[in-house]
Amino acid sequence: MDLEEEAGDDQNKQAVADLKTHDNDEIPGSSGTIPSPSYSRGNIMASSLILPGLGQKKASSKGAHLLLGVIGYGSLVASGYFIYDYNTKYDQYLESVSINDRDRLFRESEKSYNRARYLIYGAAGVWAVNLIWSAIIPSSPRNNFKAGASANNMKGVNLYATWTF
Repeated sequence: MDLEEEAGDDQNKQAVADLKTHDNDEIPGSSGTIPSPSYSRGNIMASSLILPGLGQKKASSKGAHLLLGVIGYGSLVASGYFIYDYNTKYDQYLESVSINDRDRLFRESEKSYNRARYLIYGAAGVWAVNLIWSAIIPSSPRNNFKAGASANNMKGVNLYATWTF
């Protein structure tokens, strides 16, 4: 049975006839390769601001960059835990009557506070490095790097590389 017979109404028959008249090169996506999407620099940076590594994943199609998001948000969650621990120990310190307990609880509350602060600094560092990185990486994973070699007049070889943003 022919495709035109299966098509049914006139509109479908016309669509089948149009497809038959085109070469495979003219039909989008018929070459067997899927074109990679190109993202704007703003889209890449906004994605990286929301989730560190997401912009790099979009630009390079490699999921390993999402590890930055795990590190960034993990640092924030751990910092929240240490802030909670600091508040709990500090409240216990204020309620304690024994001098030894007060000293121990105060030292532990200070340690928890410092850990929370360092984790927040670490998360901010991950976001800052990620935004800088997403600002300088190419926005398209294809055709952004070219390298080659050419002979010169002095019996030597010139090596060259170009990276376009």
